[in-house]
Amino acid sequence: MNHIIHTTGYLAHLVTMFKEHFVLKFLFALSIPIITFFFDVNNAQLIYALIVLMTLDMITGTMVAIKQGNFKSRKSFYTPVKFFVYLALVSASYQLEIALGGYSVLFVDEIMIGFLALTEFFSLMENAGNLGYKTPHKLLGNLKNIKDKM
Repeated sequence: MNHIIHTTGYLAHLVTMFKEHFVLKFLFALSIPIITFFFDVNNAQLIYALIVLMTLDMITGTMVAIKQGNFKSRKSFYTPVKFFVYLALVSASYQLEIALGGYSVLFVDEIMIGFLALTEFFSLMENAGNLGYKTPHKLLGNLKNIKDKM
């Protein structure tokens, strides 16, 4: 019961913050049209999946680096950069799709999201193998050959 009261109090605090803080309301309201301009809202689930894969890759990559004894905090700086670059690629592919006039015909942004998600999944599988978990080596070999040919 205390958990419900505590949660309700927190929600009330958030509502009060939005009522009293004009800047927060303005930034939140401004973010909606910006996001819908840069990203296809119909692909929200795909973008969420890509973000989850990037996050899991970051976590397992950190675990591998710690296990191998070569963890460097400077390298972890590149993860936010990778997030930005991947989302910029998705946004650019969506803008290209619009420029080509193919809202319902072309799948440029979906292909880009799929490629990036496969890249992250491949990296995740490599990390799992480096952590000592069984992975399908033949599948990883075939994926690596495909990736090298691109």
